[in-house]
Amino acid sequence: MKRYQVSSLAILLSLLVTSDSLSSSRSSQSANKDLYSPEIVLVKPAKGGFTTNLNTIVLEGLVLSYKLPLIEITFSQNKTVLFRKKPAAGADRRFPFSVPVKLQPGANQIIIEARNDKGASKLALESIFYDSGSGSNSAKPNLIVLALGISSYHDPSLKLGTAEFDVDEFAKRMSAGGACLFQTPKVKVIKGTETTRRAVLAGLSWLSTEAQSDADVKVIFIRGWTTRDSAGNAFLLTSDHGSDSELEINDVSFELIWRRLKSTRGRSVLLVDTNISGIGAGFSATPWTEVLQPISNVSAVIQTSRPATGESTSHSIFTMALLEALSPKADSSSNRVIDVDELSAWLRKRIPELAKGKLPPTIIRAATVLKPVEFYCAK
Repeated sequence: MKRYQVSSLAILLSLLVTSDSLSSSRSSQSANKDLYSPEIVLVKPAKGGFTTNLNTIVLEGLVLSYKLPLIEITFSQNKTVLFRKKPAAGADRRFPFSVPVKLQPGANQIIIEARNDKGASKLALESIFYDSGSGSNSAKPNLIVLALGISSYHDPSLKLGTAEFDVDEFAKRMSAGGACLFQTPKVKVIKGTETTRRAVLAGLSWLSTEAQSDADVKVIFIRGWTTRDSAGNAFLLTSDHGSDSELEINDVSFELIWRRLKSTRGRSVLLVDTNISGIGAGFSATPWTEVLQPISNVSAVIQTSRPATGESTSHSIFTMALLEALSPKADSSSNRVIDVDELSAWLRKRIPELAKGKLPPTIIRAATVLKPVEFYCAK
């Protein structure tokens, strides 16, 4: 059985081709006589045998099983199993993956294994050497935080009293809560009348520019109003919005935000606390999971509610639960780190407790991430 590594272009083509094309690609690999064995395609890193001063790398690629469903995929580091996954139905023939691996000082031998009922494959990277130096901060990935608090609008009926307090407190917590995982966090707050369409787009560009590696983590917290156009597209209303505004001109579509996050380096967490404007009662009819299709590197937690229902005078219900989660309370694994799954579980439980009758938030999990993104140190 032979091992295969291909270029980023090759895997891009493999993700786009039809089943007939896949058959042709398989036939060209006639040296592999074991047709039942899964094929492991690694895109990032393209190969091992390098030295890095970053303490985390991200493995990205695809496992294909042409004849039989996959029953198990395993990732190991220095003979220790990191993750073991049984692909769900629908992903058991073609399984894309994105796996962060925290490197150990010195040599790291990483092995990916996949098997079905009649065959198994193994891909072993050449040793990756992590040069930790003297514990330099530069070895850690970046945490980049963008907080948007839109409290003031051209349409005065849309004023949100808590939005600026919400994003200020969140930014303060994130600035102080990343030391165990990241370099000094980079935090930008845009709020009040400054949250124009132009400023929001500039903030997204800043977020993209600051992300330097696949191990970096980007967090966006949005507190403001949303609406839908006649086609059902969701928009974040900026401070440019007036009662007669054109959404495409004055506001920012969530599809654009989603696309920006997808196309930049690193992993992303999108936290959205919105009130519903315009279409109002019909807003929740189309699930967010249909508006924002799951993608490989972005997880999201989205709460939509009607104006001011059960809100406190200082923070929204969502923000109250979010700030609680940035503490040991949400650390269900007791590892002193909060990841996206722990945050989601806390918000799903806590929001209905704080506001009786309020629906739990929508969770959109990154499509190919096997290990949830860690983004906060719970002291």
